[in-house]
Amino acid sequence: EVQPMNFEQALAAYLEERKPTPSVEASARQFWPRFAEFCKARGLLRLESLTVDHIEAFHQRLLWEPGPRGRLYSANTVNGVLRLVRHVLRWAHGCQILETDPSSGLVLPKVPQAQPRLLQWTELSAVLAAPDPTTSTGLRNAAAFWVMTQTDLLPSGCVNLNLADVAQLELQSPTRSLVQAYLDTVRPLWLRSPQQKAL
Repeated sequence: EVQPMNFEQALAAYLEERKPTPSVEASARQFWPRFAEFCKARGLLRLESLTVDHIEAFHQRLLWEPGPRGRLYSANTVNGVLRLVRHVLRWAHGCQILETDPSSGLVLPKVPQAQPRLLQWTELSAVLAAPDPTTSTGLRNAAAFWVMTQTDLLPSGCVNLNLADVAQLELQSPTRSLVQAYLDTVRPLWLRSPQQKAL
């Protein structure tokens, strides 16, 4: 049996059941009311009143209506809002709150992501010179930056290094000395357990 539910109840129930991350919940609480206001302005007070046409009209509104700061929404924001609406409506359909999912025909194009730009040598030099090696954090950061530069490791790969990995790294002598200084003076201060293997 279909359970009547208004927009506020739907969001509360969705968040209670799905328990999303804090950032996703904050986004939902920011953008779902915008969708609810759009629907209420058209006399739609409950989810079961929604149709495919309403979802498409909301999509079009997002494309041309300025946001609170007077600027058009970015493609990423439009996609994010519509994905949220689709997630909630799919959930409502799965819970039998809705007989059909009015967002089922919504097709969202992938937003092209900006390609990372390689740093110029002057920019890279500024990054490498930024940490203060006389401080614990600065020495750790300096060692990490130089290791990433000489090994092509991404930050996640550098963070996942273990002590045993250090000997396998092909590092120039100054960088190896920097890593050894970190191991000798800083790492012991931050260890939570003597058995910890993370670099």
